[in-house]
Amino acid sequence: MSSITVNRRVLQKLIPIAIGYLALGIACGILAQQAGLTPLEALGMSVLVFAGSGQFIGIAMMAQGAALVSIGLTIFIVNLRHLLFSSTLMNFFNGRSKNFLIGYAHGITDETFAVNLNAFETETDPRWTCEEALGLNITSCAVWSLSNALGCYAAAYLNPPTELVSYLLIAMFLGIWVNYLTDRKMSSPGWYQGFWRSCFRRSFPISCISCWQLWPPPAPPAISPNAMREVLIMSAEYVWGAIFIMMGVTYISRIIPFLLLAGKPVPRWFKTWLTYVPTAIFGALVLPDVFLPAGSLDLGLNNLYLWSTVIIFPLVYKTKSLGLAIVSGAAVFALLQAVL
Repeated sequence: MSSITVNRRVLQKLIPIAIGYLALGIACGILAQQAGLTPLEALGMSVLVFAGSGQFIGIAMMAQGAALVSIGLTIFIVNLRHLLFSSTLMNFFNGRSKNFLIGYAHGITDETFAVNLNAFETETDPRWTCEEALGLNITSCAVWSLSNALGCYAAAYLNPPTELVSYLLIAMFLGIWVNYLTDRKMSSPGWYQGFWRSCFRRSFPISCISCWQLWPPPAPPAISPNAMREVLIMSAEYVWGAIFIMMGVTYISRIIPFLLLAGKPVPRWFKTWLTYVPTAIFGALVLPDVFLPAGSLDLGLNNLYLWSTVIIFPLVYKTKSLGLAIVSGAAVFALLQAVL
């Protein structure tokens, strides 16, 4: 394998990624601890899977005792967008060994893809190298993994309110979803899928989106505290089985273009279909938790999930900021909890 380069340019590009990863990673670690995972398991998941939204979803499903096949299928579809990332980047790696590509593919995330693509296209004097791109991937993974472990470890002593931690997950999904609500055509699958799942507790198969509901468990409630931890101080076999399945299905979506599609065009219909996958997934994740927190429609003032979302949605939609979604969501939810 070619050498890994971590130089000043790499560290400069790491800074904005690291800021976001620290906040989200700690939140993910807290959620993992609430679901019953140990710091070692949270660290292992982050190193092996390294996929933020996939890990949040996987943890929520594990907290419900979802079947491993259900977890695997859901995470696979959630992370299908990696196919487009790898397909876009593969032309910059012509001539690289298979071992190098296998190592690089593991670190492809939304953030590392965006930063590396921009660097490949704009930095020509000196040129951004594949070794620097690999260095950025590895250092980003290290920051994400350590912040997850830190959040999981700290949560055991801080004992954060369970409802607030659960709402952080909703706010995080909302912060991702709004980035896909660019026009009516892109928004429709998300709203449709979300309301369909809220009404019928199933995702509509034709939309080909959320395997979570095609293969039960039922729609996710807020992670309930001690009962869940007692049931799910899940066997180590279940936790690590889920982690390795998540790792496998995530990695498949990252490596396929490098190994099988090099030099071949990606079908236009497939690219089009993939563009609608995220909005439908996150619509199906957000809306049921907002409108049916206890399993039935709740529009009352006591539904803090609903009113917190109503309050922060305009700000999150306008700024498209994931960090702001989490911070404002936590602040508004805590305030409403204190007032109501």
